[in-house]
Formats: sequence, C-alpha cells, structure tokens
Amino acid sequence: MQGGMQHIVLFHFPRDLTPDEEVEMAEQVRKWPTQIDGLTKVNFGKNMSERARGYGYVLVTEFENADAMKAYFSHPLHRAFADWVHARGSEELVADHELNPATEILQQTARVLPFSRSPAPLEVPEQAPNRARPPSGDGVPSRDAER
Repeated sequence: MQGGMQHIVLFHFPRDLTPDEEVEMAEQVRKWPTQIDGLTKVNFGKNMSERARGYGYVLVTEFENADAMKAYFSHPLHRAFADWVHARGSEELVADHELNPATEILQQTARVLPFSRSPAPLEVPEQAPNRARPPSGDGVPSRDAER
C-alpha cells in the first residue's frame, strides 16, 4: 500500500508582501481543502524564525498518497497560486517525503521529557454533592451555579 505524502514549501519574496497580499495568499490556500481531492492536511503561515534566511512563509500539505500529490501539482487552484507567488518574484525551497512508520517519529514513540519521572496517576477529586455541576458538560461553571 502506498503511504501518504508531505509537501513542504518555503517562500522567499524579494520584498515584503503588503498586508492585503498576505491575506490574498492565505485565502487562496484556504480554498484548497474543499476543492482539491486527496489533501489530508494543510498548514500555512508566516515564518517566525530568526534563522529563516529570507523565507517568509511556509506551506505544509499532506496527501493520501503520491498520486494525490501529483494531481495537486496540476490542479487549477494550485496552478493559480503558483502563478500568483511567481508574479511577485517568489523563490521556493521545496521538500517532499513519504509519510510512513519510519518517518512519523513522534507517532512511534512516547513523548518523554528529559529528566522526568514517570507521572503519578491522575487523581480526580470527587465533586462535592452540594456544588452545582457545570451546564452541558463544557467544564466551565456558570455564574448562576455559584449563587
């Protein structure tokens, strides 16, 4: 069985995008999940790293398989997006890789903090019988319940 694929793109523009251009860029990407088949995950945002080397935006997409990713490259919405960024002089750094048990490291191992002991069992105190319970199970008591 063919595994999922991850496609990562870093965008470097020769000038800062205007706020309107940033919104337009993000709005284009937001259309993809409902319009492009085979997408399983889409993340897009402004790069916050001080080590970005001029790559101001990052796009991470995941696909059901390599065929879905290949179809994405020629999809009209993706082509329009590529034309839009290239019209503004973007240069991209791209990486694609397969998602499988060998590459999904965090999903294979438990997250353990260094120098930590095994956590103690979680103790949940019983609720006092005369205290009002939060409505609708949302975990936030209303002010009316405190009165």
